[in-house]
Amino acid sequence: MKKCLRFILSSVIILLAFCGLIKSTPQTVIAADSVDSYYSGINANSTSLLSDLQRLNSSKRKFTPGYDGFKTYYKQTDVDPTNPNNLIVFYTGESIPFNGNFGGTINREHVWPNSRGGKAVEGDIHMTRPTSSANNSERGNSFYVEGKNSSTSGWDPKLTKGGLEKYRGISARIIFYCVVAESKLKLVDLENDSTGNNSMGKLSDLLKWNLAYGIDETEVRRNEAAEEIQGNRNPFIDHPEYACKIWGNTNATTKSICGDVGGQEDPTKTDKEAVEADTSELQQTYTETFKNPITTISSLKIKGTNGSDISWVSSNTDAFKIVNSSNVTIKQSDKNVTLKLTATVSKGNESKTVEFNVTIKHNVIEPQLKPILKENQEIADTNETIYEYKFTKAEGLSIGDNTFGGIKWNFDNAIAGEHMEWDSSGSNYGFQLGSKSKPAGGTFVTSDLSSKSVKSIGITAKTGNSGRATVNIYIGNQMIYTQAISSESTYCEAINTGKLTGDIKIELVAGDRAMYVNSFKIVYSDSGFVDANETTYASISLQNPNIRFGITLSKKAILKTLNVETIDLNDVELGVYVTDTNTLSEYGYENLKILYASNYKTRMQTQPLFTYNETSDSCSVSLVLYNVNKDNTYYAMCYLKYNDQYYFANEIATSYLEIAANNLEKLTSLKQDLVTKNQYNNEYEKQLELLNGILA
Repeated sequence: MKKCLRFILSSVIILLAFCGLIKSTPQTVIAADSVDSYYSGINANSTSLLSDLQRLNSSKRKFTPGYDGFKTYYKQTDVDPTNPNNLIVFYTGESIPFNGNFGGTINREHVWPNSRGGKAVEGDIHMTRPTSSANNSERGNSFYVEGKNSSTSGWDPKLTKGGLEKYRGISARIIFYCVVAESKLKLVDLENDSTGNNSMGKLSDLLKWNLAYGIDETEVRRNEAAEEIQGNRNPFIDHPEYACKIWGNTNATTKSICGDVGGQEDPTKTDKEAVEADTSELQQTYTETFKNPITTISSLKIKGTNGSDISWVSSNTDAFKIVNSSNVTIKQSDKNVTLKLTATVSKGNESKTVEFNVTIKHNVIEPQLKPILKENQEIADTNETIYEYKFTKAEGLSIGDNTFGGIKWNFDNAIAGEHMEWDSSGSNYGFQLGSKSKPAGGTFVTSDLSSKSVKSIGITAKTGNSGRATVNIYIGNQMIYTQAISSESTYCEAINTGKLTGDIKIELVAGDRAMYVNSFKIVYSDSGFVDANETTYASISLQNPNIRFGITLSKKAILKTLNVETIDLNDVELGVYVTDTNTLSEYGYENLKILYASNYKTRMQTQPLFTYNETSDSCSVSLVLYNVNKDNTYYAMCYLKYNDQYYFANEIATSYLEIAANNLEKLTSLKQDLVTKNQYNNEYEKQLELLNGILA
């Protein structure tokens, strides 16, 4: 059976913590630090240089483009400076036309292959590089090994077709960066290794290439562009010497390549001074490391720069287990876990203790999110035009065609009589139609806006003393507004809720006095209407007073959001997530940062009820929450899912009592309007009684 919704209703509802509309791609550029200030907290001679760089990288990186995002961001990092339509490709340095799509002549090279753990940094623009499709296929998942050209057992950039020797050094510095960007990755001094080891090499060749092939100006330019996008830099481009300081003592071969690169203690410091200095450095390093929730950490520092020994104790060994300095296991769960890490810094008979508050981030997957687009949403709100015209004596008004403020109007006085003049005496400011002895009105018609999306039509008018008359407003042949006017100046406004199009007609029906027309106001758009059915909503069910959240989307909106021409609604999931403030806090979402969670337990008192509807042109879903707390504010996010991608509509954050107050105001107004027209049949009394009871 074809359904707009493909989800299974169960006794457990998925709860969602969310913030506002998400944009899949940031529109603001992250401010870049100067190179010196970027590394201001790094001690190049520290035994913890790698973990310090990992901490720095984590704190600086604010955004990751993602594998699909490169089609946009490569135009910043790899564009040919002499031809903005081309990209400079990896390994050969060729300039190749790029139309925004991969798979033809240009592909994406995983410098650290996915099969060897590179999936963890696949979306990082420092790692994945544009290459010719031929070169991309040739390398496979080989280690970098000098003098070899195999897709499985060693590969040298110099030996590829058209390959440039300088890419040996460039490749090496990218590989070094990957270990900083993802702590589970490691370097080995081998020509090959099991793919399950998350390793790359050959380390000694990479260290040699790094020293032999200096920093290329394209690396510098690209590093700057990548920082503007992501917020972080490749430290081995700024400080290529860091590579030997980290890996130079790995074995006899690397020692021979790198020479003596180790740091030394300051022999002039006493044990107390050394402990104090190392404690201060430790506080600075790990306060920054643990400032934000963490998901992993590769190692803990066990030796201070000044020779102190450092030991660690975790208050929660299930979540944060320390076997030794390089064997730290973090166990994530479906909510944030907070614990204390205690470090003891000691040398000789001197020691100091430092505590760090650590939050381990939940393991809930955060998918890439995009907003649901409504029809013409991008331009409908920004392309709105307000037409206003105030009648003046200088302009004049005549039977037949008139042009007021650039819009052509046809004025017909046939239904009103012949009296028509400008009147500026006292409060009667505007064109006078008719007189006390011979009341008159008329009609204004324009076709200039018949193709526009007219949102509202307004007219300011009045009658002579103690008079009565009527204003009727039409779009096409349908009257959308009628209003009695008197001697008090009245602004009459018709809202085009039915999204009608056609000629606009403002009809002034004479009463028992002269009528005065002062001004027109019309709000319209060139962009077409946003479908009235494309809504997210929160309301109170008046049959049984519970909160209802929902979304209704037209098929056009779904097609536009998914960027497809046709869709089987059976393949689209439409739904609503809800949560409360307690859940946000419990799962570490105080700032409403996360939009999606797959395994939350219900916080509601009873099972909610989903309902859905679909037609050939639209689908909708609503969710009713029972036994709600009237004093709470409830949150909801409406979504659609297609091909494992999530798209979100506006969030709803609403108070039960606020909804009730709004409904009461609306129904009271509707009742008063019907009473004025002698058309009220007590149809709102039950709802009004209910709402007054809620708010009592």
